[in-house]
Amino acid sequence: MGRNEDKRGRFDLGAARWSVQIQTRTTTQDSYGEAIQTWATVDTRRADIQPLSGTELVEARKVQANAAFRGRMRYSRLLTTKARLIGADPSDGTSHTLEPFDIQELGHKSVQEFLARELVE
Repeated sequence: MGRNEDKRGRFDLGAARWSVQIQTRTTTQDSYGEAIQTWATVDTRRADIQPLSGTELVEARKVQANAAFRGRMRYSRLLTTKARLIGADPSDGTSHTLEPFDIQELGHKSVQEFLARELVE
């Protein structure tokens, strides 16, 4: 039985303590009619997001040098490497902006697991 799965191999929603907004880039116009790029929230989901540490951190950084988090959530076609996640760590309320990469589908499009780096803006 994997991490955050119940006895039948399904995603354990009880472990999903983060509420995250999935955001994608969109183009709008400013008051002068100029095109500007902004982020728009396209979905809000529960997710289990954990900071990487030890061996897991070393392995993840072989894929991406600044990997910092591993997460799981129910499948959403909106979670792509072009999206970003906005959420707060429920243990201390710290807000995080994450850029997911290495997104894997587990089961038949029931759960997605991803690595993410933190964006500093």
